[in-house]
Amino acid sequence: MTLPFYKLQIAGNGFILFDLLPLPESLKAKSALHPDNRNTIARRICDRRFGVGASGCMFLEKDNTLTFYSAQGIPAGNSDDSLLCAARYAFDSGRSNGQKILFKDGKQNTMRVDILGANDFRISCGAPFSLLKETVITPESKDVNEVIESGGLECAYGAVHLHENVIVASPGNRGFFSFQDFAVLVHKAFPKKKVLPVIATPVTENTVLVKSNPKGMSGACSTAAAALCVSCCAGTTEFESMVMFEQRGDDGLPDNMLAKDTDSSRRIAVYWDYKEKERNEIYVSGSGAYVFEGKFDIPE
Repeated sequence: MTLPFYKLQIAGNGFILFDLLPLPESLKAKSALHPDNRNTIARRICDRRFGVGASGCMFLEKDNTLTFYSAQGIPAGNSDDSLLCAARYAFDSGRSNGQKILFKDGKQNTMRVDILGANDFRISCGAPFSLLKETVITPESKDVNEVIESGGLECAYGAVHLHENVIVASPGNRGFFSFQDFAVLVHKAFPKKKVLPVIATPVTENTVLVKSNPKGMSGACSTAAAALCVSCCAGTTEFESMVMFEQRGDDGLPDNMLAKDTDSSRRIAVYWDYKEKERNEIYVSGSGAYVFEGKFDIPE
């Protein structure tokens, strides 16, 4: 069986989308497309050597039911990056409803995406949670940062959970760590957890540059939200900032990043809503971008 697909990405994190609307019901009823077998399809197409290669896979139904699978074929719940990619496709294909897009997951729970513009969509990442203290983080939280020491250098970091576990090297570090060295230290410090190491550098009160390798279904959104959270608690950024993802060849220069970001997929805007104590939620907005479309052969 040959199926058409789209590959989209946000901040370099790629996903496969199958739109099942154009397919005839007789084809959908075949065993290869049965919901019980979609994990196999996801695993095959996400394989980076024998498939297309991606962090995850999505199946979009006629009624806007959207189901997510990781690259290992495991059904995924929190899938912020892929949701922003799906929103871009849904908007372009006329599935939006006014100022929002409503998706349903496999359990018929509603997932809302606000439409801010043609290539600008917003979702909530929830409240930030401290991995170290196991408490909810607010801008008033103290001692968010801990210190890693290696080779005479000290690195301050904040450990935040926002759908993914993110370890952010915070501003004001004494000494210098490369991203590779910091990643090694992070994985040693959290040996039993899946974590995303991030180096965040505030450029202005409203701009943060990050070095990271956002993997997983929510890697880019969680990275951006955690970078803002840690920077806000350090007093170096405002509650609303643009997080830009540094790529190879950018040399840490915002102008170089903006010049390459022709489809606005390399940046994520983050807003920490904490005007009142009972409100504590971080929102991210951005857009997935098309990489290519193609066809994939799946065994019957």
